[in-house]
Amino acid sequence: MERLGSVYILEERIGAGAQGDVWKGHKEGSEEPLAFKKLRPELARERNVIDAFLKERDTLERVDSPHVVRLRDMVTEGETLALVMDYVGGGDLADVIRKQGTLAPGLVASYGAAIAAGLSAIHAAGLVHRDVKPANILMDDAATPAAPRVADFGVARICDSAASTRSTGGSAGTPLYMAPEVADGLPAAPSMDIYSLGVVLYEMCCGVPPFTGGPAALLKSHMMMDPGRPDGVPDVLWDLIGRMMAKDPAARPTADQVGRTLTDAAPGLAGLPAAPRLSSPPAPVPASAVARTVLGTPASAPSAPPFSAPSAVSASTATLPPPFSAPSAVSASTATLPPFSVPPAPAMRPGGPVPPPSGVAVDRSAAPGGSGAGAKSDEGENGKKKGKKKRSRGPIVALVLILAIALVAAGAIGANYVQRLFGNRPVAEPSQVGPAPTSEAPPSETPSASDDATARASASASASASSSATATTMPDLVGLTVDQAKAKLPGNVKVTVVKANAPNGEKEGTVLSTDPAAGEKIPDAVTLTVAGSAASVAMKTVYLSDLKQLDSFNGFEAKAIEMSGKTYAHAVVTTVYSGSSNQITRTTEWNLGRYFSTLNGTIGITDTSKEADATFTVDFYIDQVLVRSETLQFGEFKDISLDVQNGLRLKIVVTRTDKNSDSASVGFGDFQLQGDPDKVPSLDDLNKNN
Repeated sequence: MERLGSVYILEERIGAGAQGDVWKGHKEGSEEPLAFKKLRPELARERNVIDAFLKERDTLERVDSPHVVRLRDMVTEGETLALVMDYVGGGDLADVIRKQGTLAPGLVASYGAAIAAGLSAIHAAGLVHRDVKPANILMDDAATPAAPRVADFGVARICDSAASTRSTGGSAGTPLYMAPEVADGLPAAPSMDIYSLGVVLYEMCCGVPPFTGGPAALLKSHMMMDPGRPDGVPDVLWDLIGRMMAKDPAARPTADQVGRTLTDAAPGLAGLPAAPRLSSPPAPVPASAVARTVLGTPASAPSAPPFSAPSAVSASTATLPPPFSAPSAVSASTATLPPFSVPPAPAMRPGGPVPPPSGVAVDRSAAPGGSGAGAKSDEGENGKKKGKKKRSRGPIVALVLILAIALVAAGAIGANYVQRLFGNRPVAEPSQVGPAPTSEAPPSETPSASDDATARASASASASASSSATATTMPDLVGLTVDQAKAKLPGNVKVTVVKANAPNGEKEGTVLSTDPAAGEKIPDAVTLTVAGSAASVAMKTVYLSDLKQLDSFNGFEAKAIEMSGKTYAHAVVTTVYSGSSNQITRTTEWNLGRYFSTLNGTIGITDTSKEADATFTVDFYIDQVLVRSETLQFGEFKDISLDVQNGLRLKIVVTRTDKNSDSASVGFGDFQLQGDPDKVPSLDDLNKNN
């Protein structure tokens, strides 16, 4: 028990995160429970953070909604900064997903509508949450049934103020749930929260987020890929998730629209069973070329559906009824959500405006010159009617040509964005994408026979280029031999083979990973990482247990352990009791010095644990960014492989989630750090920095 400021008493620590610790306590003279979030000391020492802390107070306190965890007070005392909030019992949405696996569609709609209402109140106050995720959605058990309330809506905004003076571990947010435009440093906008809520809805439906991997891989997936559709997700939910996770922020609905759609859909979804629980998401689908726009800029062609069908599904299946036909009430309710397709932009080629797609009505009176271009489609320069054949051919050829050019241009824009973001793949400059041939007759005129032939040849060449640029994607090569993998790649692709230690005992020569990953566009050069023998792998290995921890009094011990009857001689273990205020969560850190590229090992509850019903969450952070989160129960053992390239700090947070009283231990068996032997210093030198 300790004091905070002059009037508050902290009773017990109930959680920890990248930004600070959460405590339960009360105001002196009152028995009402309150929650306190104390920011990390290094943040509290930042002048910019302190200024933002004081400046944001009035704004944060204006947010008053039953769907938001209300801010009561803010405490500034020396190097202590803390937010005083409503205390909400019942855990968080991450606990609900962890225990239940998947939620019934009706409950997904109900929870989603409440979260959207909370975000709407936050946005109405001129704020953006920027870190919407299940762990920041608290479940209020004072309501029956427990109701979700949005928490931590001001913390990311305050902590961002440290960015101008020092690194705080990257952009605000969690990569698993982060909108693609966040990585490009665009200003905070409500559409970012909508994207993150779409990811949360996805996770409620199937138990896992749509993309996995390290921070760089996650950001690339959010930018270039659409989620794969899990089985058992009703059409009305899937359509809404697709709109919320649109690559173009302007194409996403508002929080109000999301809330209305889910509220209207809930009665029709009641009684439908929960989808099967997944251990990993379905393979993502490459986003269409039209969808890969410069973030925040509408596409120049009509929007494609938000989710492309997986390539494994034949085209004929599009005529089959969906597995979940929404009841009429649900279908009607979706009308409240306006379509978010982006209207065609003006033509980006010489020769006049682009004709609209087939079936789209156009007001001809709005064209320059009255009847103008519309009339010239049916009449020649002398005003005489042309034959049927020539009258229809010109616009069709022009349309094919313009759509092909639009696809190539959009693909180049998306590729250049990735190059700017990751800098590891050569892409064409925009100037390399040529304009439409100027010899092609504009769509407002009827082409001559020679012009028509030129148009057909140009359209064919453009269509071929577009097809080769977008249709060839990386197959899944993991688990194959090098020869088998090369056989699945185009013959003109250069293949580089890199050998690495096999994290799970894979046979020598087996492909462990690929760059680019499965589903991405195949570039001119592909790297295969394969399992090599100890003699052939040019990597230096350091056991995590041999690396000195930054805090030696944190409850983590390096020693041999047994898990599932197997002895791990190089292990780290922590024993956690449930019900004791300071032992629910354990945290430790190591200084990696940016020397290592991978971290591999096995986690589980040790065989010597007394509490067989214990459950845990294990979170891995690289430079304060959450890169992996796993849940554990007795008898579960999970292999971990993390990309720690250029990582300075590794932090592991172990949280006991059950309410049983006996002890249980989480073991990290034979965790190995691997890096370039020319760069990794000796163990003694490494430990001097810890």
